[in-house]
Amino acid sequence: MTPPSVLLDRTFVEALTLLEHGSRHEAHTTYARLVDGHERHELRIRARHDHLALVPAPLRNALLAPVAAIHVARQHRRQAARLELPFELDPDAAVTLVVLRRERISRVASFDPVFEQLDLAFHT
Repeated sequence: MTPPSVLLDRTFVEALTLLEHGSRHEAHTTYARLVDGHERHELRIRARHDHLALVPAPLRNALLAPVAAIHVARQHRRQAARLELPFELDPDAAVTLVVLRRERISRVASFDPVFEQLDLAFHT
């Protein structure tokens, strides 16, 4: 049986990989717990390919090696543009929300407060 997935959103990937990010320590602590769960085959760690592509290859290949990429297609972006929510959502977060729904992911690691408004397990 495939273990449940946790999606690392753009804000979490940035906090994890940017030296000057204010939430870097918190991101590393959370990521260490996620990697432990991944190594015990209790969960899968995933992120959007376009978010991972923002990380320099050497760092991505080392630090983010356990993270499986999810490719975003035009259909994801089209669906995101048509989302109707009771709150404002920036286009990148809307695409992430579509990816979460399409991939049936209910857990997200994020520093974006918009995901707190959704019915997701929130990691930070």
